[in-house]
Amino acid sequence: MEYRLAVFSDLEAIKPIIDDARSFLKQAGVNQWQNGYPNESVILEDIRQHHAYVVLIDQQIVGYFALFAGIENNYRRIIGQWHSDRPYLTVHRNMLKADIRHKGQGKTMFRLVEEVAREMKYDNIRIDTHADNQVMNHLLEKMGYRYAGIIYLADGAKRLAYDKILL
Repeated sequence: MEYRLAVFSDLEAIKPIIDDARSFLKQAGVNQWQNGYPNESVILEDIRQHHAYVVLIDQQIVGYFALFAGIENNYRRIIGQWHSDRPYLTVHRNMLKADIRHKGQGKTMFRLVEEVAREMKYDNIRIDTHADNQVMNHLLEKMGYRYAGIIYLADGAKRLAYDKILL
């Protein structure tokens, strides 16, 4: 598994991955991404701003994640406490194709995220997820992310926040 920055021509390969992720969450009873988010315009903006990464196996796009440097507005107020005040990268919209999701590839994708963070000279990563997204919550804990508290998105939606200090 490898990664690269996404380009506009990747959009058609990314859209079915979004559909897979949305369907997976719905089947798991998670009310996340069920309102049309993320959509094509969000992904195009990620690509435009150079935040978008595609995950590849044998040159085929099998996953997607977006990384953001700097202050994440939704993380300014937390009920709890971040484990570090150092500059951080925020992970958003991480997803894999359905046919590889349960083959340990989630862990591999997070290792890639951490590799990009190191390349960008960051040792602090933050991420949030829906409380009902047990698969993601479990994966984050398994990968060494520590629960930091609860944050609220701009629309008022509650999310569980995690962070990891890279060693």
